[in-house]
Amino acid sequence: MIYSGSKEPQKNRFAISGCLLSLRLKILKTMPVNPQHITLLRQLVEESADHKIATSTDFIFLSGEIQGRLKETLSVSTLKRIWGYVDGYASVRPSTLDILARFVGFSDWETFVSDYCEVESVQSSLRPLYIEHLTKDDSAELFVMGNKGGLTKLSKH
Repeated sequence: MIYSGSKEPQKNRFAISGCLLSLRLKILKTMPVNPQHITLLRQLVEESADHKIATSTDFIFLSGEIQGRLKETLSVSTLKRIWGYVDGYASVRPSTLDILARFVGFSDWETFVSDYCEVESVQSSLRPLYIEHLTKDDSAELFVMGNKGGLTKLSKH
């Protein structure tokens, strides 16, 4: 215990200091995100929830859907930041991104980015492929997204 000029011990001085320190560490544990990845994630979340997210009531609904499906909590204010309803989604906690990725059927944020976002960016850079232009010696890969966000790869060699 620490004693100041009085005879009363200051029991909470380090505890309060420790709380402030851990709070600062939590704030620093955020990561910058690619806005395109966030846009894709928001679209999949809305599809998965079968609900367009646009009003304060929608964020309350979505928070409840996440809690109901995953038994994990994302606050309404966090969801509003990610949807750009209020400022502040430039940096997001990895745990928040993991929860949203799980909501749409991926194991975590990194898997979402590698399995979905990277495929999306490749797809957007490809020109259309017409089946009548294929020959019997051509090979092709087709990625099909399920309604839960998972990808299936089909190959023809």
